[in-house]
Amino acid sequence: MRLVEVEPCTIAGSRNHGVREARHDLVACTDAGCRVDPGWLQAFRGAFDDVEDPTLLTGVYAAHVGDRLFEAAFAAVAWPDAGELRRASLPWRLWLRTIGPQYSGDRVDGRSVAFTRSAYDAAGGFREDLLTAEDEAFGRDAIAGGAHHALVPDATVVWFQRSSARLAFRQFRGYGRGAAAGGSPAQRRVDLVRGVGYVGLAALAVSPRPGHRRVAGAGAVAILGFPAARLVRRREDPRALALLPAAQLVKDVGKMTGVVEATWLGRTGPLARPE
Repeated sequence: MRLVEVEPCTIAGSRNHGVREARHDLVACTDAGCRVDPGWLQAFRGAFDDVEDPTLLTGVYAAHVGDRLFEAAFAAVAWPDAGELRRASLPWRLWLRTIGPQYSGDRVDGRSVAFTRSAYDAAGGFREDLLTAEDEAFGRDAIAGGAHHALVPDATVVWFQRSSARLAFRQFRGYGRGAAAGGSPAQRRVDLVRGVGYVGLAALAVSPRPGHRRVAGAGAVAILGFPAARLVRRREDPRALALLPAAQLVKDVGKMTGVVEATWLGRTGPLARPE
């Protein structure tokens, strides 16, 4: 069995330091604020042995839901669900491919990732000029450099998400800055679709024509229906359903705010610390 280094870290600089100090060729990373499942490292070890020629492996994470209703609502709209990898129906897959959060082997998430030193070198390490989305940029650079990637659904960590709307907005605002500064084509497409969709729904919602308003209502149901189904399946407090629209707006408006700041205002530095 090959040895694997484990490095918990929060920013690209500390992540690079940990990798450079590692003694072995295989390195697994998680973020501060995560709790790894007992079989997390073994799942990566097994994947390196079983997957054909792997050099970059992405695990999954489960957002922790505490006792606040907002956490349950936000987890339903903002974070992927590993269970949907195995049992997603066609409507679910369509939602995940368009607007829903999902896991993908070619999109690295620093909460749960493992790689070889050759993949790390091919990517040039984690970009230290990015304060957020440096993990996604690392994965993109590693794959462009020839890394063979795969998703490992059993390499699971629990991640403690933000507990309030204000902190979640700030988080996604930072994600928007990082995604725009990192130059991800995929993220740019998603953000463009999201922005156009919101503008279109808003225009239809205020239209004097009843048919247009019905279309806007159907669009809102399409956006929020699947997160609502997640809440029901997870047996969360039914009162969290009422917070889904607010949670969706916090996520999307926060992300788009960060994108605008980075793209047109050149603001890619750290956000002010919350009081």
